[in-house]
Amino acid sequence: MDNSSKVKLIDYRKRWVLLLFYPLDFTFVCPTEVLNFSAAAEQFSKLNCQIFGISVDSIYVHKAWVDTKREDGGLGGSLNYPLLSDLIRARHAIMESSWKMREWPFETFSYQS
Repeated sequence: MDNSSKVKLIDYRKRWVLLLFYPLDFTFVCPTEVLNFSAAAEQFSKLNCQIFGISVDSIYVHKAWVDTKREDGGLGGSLNYPLLSDLIRARHAIMESSWKMREWPFETFSYQS
């Protein structure tokens, strides 16, 4: 998968960062919120804010979820912000670090339409 990478917090030093945590891809509750933030991503960007969606699924599950049709429980082929993979459930480290971490322990999947 050529559009995956590691996310470095230092790259967002002078920007706001919105972390959208959700439990799992392909759950019936999550697509609405994830898609609403996607629809608003350009507005957030104008406010100098980067959105990241984070779940415990792998980047491969993220890709499958984005690529799956909405009527089949997916996101319909596009998303306007990256999804991060928290396989080691490290989100508590972010909260405890007071934003001092220079690199997040997440892999990211960014959908390029």
